[in-house]
Amino acid sequence: MLAAVLAAAALPLASAVSWRDGAVRPVKAAPAAWSLDAAQVNTTLYSESLCPDCVHFETGVWNKAWLTPGIGYGTKVGDGKGIISFNQVSFGNARITPDNKTITCQHGPTECLFNTLEACAIKMYPAAFVPFVVCLSNQAGSGLTKAKAQKCATQQPKFDWNALNTCWTGAEGVKLDQISAAVTAELNPPHTFVPWVTLDLPGQGGATFCDETGCDAFISVVCKAYTGTKPPACN
Repeated sequence: MLAAVLAAAALPLASAVSWRDGAVRPVKAAPAAWSLDAAQVNTTLYSESLCPDCVHFETGVWNKAWLTPGIGYGTKVGDGKGIISFNQVSFGNARITPDNKTITCQHGPTECLFNTLEACAIKMYPAAFVPFVVCLSNQAGSGLTKAKAQKCATQQPKFDWNALNTCWTGAEGVKLDQISAAVTAELNPPHTFVPWVTLDLPGQGGATFCDETGCDAFISVVCKAYTGTKPPACN
């Protein structure tokens, strides 16, 4: 027994002794806590509220990235220290008249309304809008309504529905739509489909890694772009 104790004393901290049979067995050391040690990768999703492919991406890979420790967050949901900085522009394939007064959306007037609502949420809650947009996307198949939007908003602890609704139905919402249209028009190269996701990388402009089949490589692309210590979820 004394020999076993002496042997254990000479082992590194990553080892231990099994006292049941006296044998010394190595134990894997607990991984060091991960923390953000480089600039976040700025990502921007160009989308539209009723686009089936956008809904698929938002409720799938985009939401998974948001919820994954180290990708969307450092240690828990809500700490805002993951490798991704999430941004979104809800305009997509819509068209705006030269006088900036009339917008026509690919999937009709309801899509225009909810593009405006998403734009308000993104502007008002830049660090918390993703779950709200995901909630809306989960409702898109059965039709979006104001009641559903309010329910999604009340599920978000930081959201003020009255303030959000004021933006949505007022002059601020109109202004944000115009900004969304301008930002989308400035993409270089221009978008040719949605969802269209860009990463803020030197020399790449508004280029995307997405293709006509979707943006399923999102997490792996962001992991590759992050210049610091990779979080465990990247492995």
